[in-house]
Amino acid sequence: MYQRIVNEGHQLGNHTYSHDYEKIYQSPEAFIEDVEKLQDFLETSTGVRPEVFRFPAGSNNQIYRRVQQDNPYLMIEIKQLLREKELPYFDWNASSTDAAAVTLDTDIIIKNTLKHVAGHQNAIILFHDSAAKSTTVEALPTIIRRLESLGYHFDVLTPDSFYVHFNYLLF
Repeated sequence: MYQRIVNEGHQLGNHTYSHDYEKIYQSPEAFIEDVEKLQDFLETSTGVRPEVFRFPAGSNNQIYRRVQQDNPYLMIEIKQLLREKELPYFDWNASSTDAAAVTLDTDIIIKNTLKHVAGHQNAIILFHDSAAKSTTVEALPTIIRRLESLGYHFDVLTPDSFYVHFNYLLF
């Protein structure tokens, strides 16, 4: 599957190897170790090392605060390590809201995506893929057609792409 993604001209992105919040948000080192594990796996599998990253739950998530209560600067430290590894991260400015339920109705995903993209000249849309997200896959052709009819185009994320970063709050 990964080789097909590369062969078809898409970008492989890193989203951590385990996606295990309890593990990855223990420390900056634990986080980077998990990221590097996926980097190495994908490079070995495809010959391509991912050049972009997305945080599990986004770059300003509150989950890490529950896991790592002793270090309010954890995300800042992780972001610095990602910069040192020249692995830019991307958040999103529009959501399909497909994570709101295990399976969300296709029409709701379409409606929410179009609503959240409205007003953005450039949009990075959050979608999820897993066996349970079949309605997300079903919604995509309609979403793509409608967004294209509104003048949007789709492109591969690269380190030079338009990006969204969430604001980081310390509290």
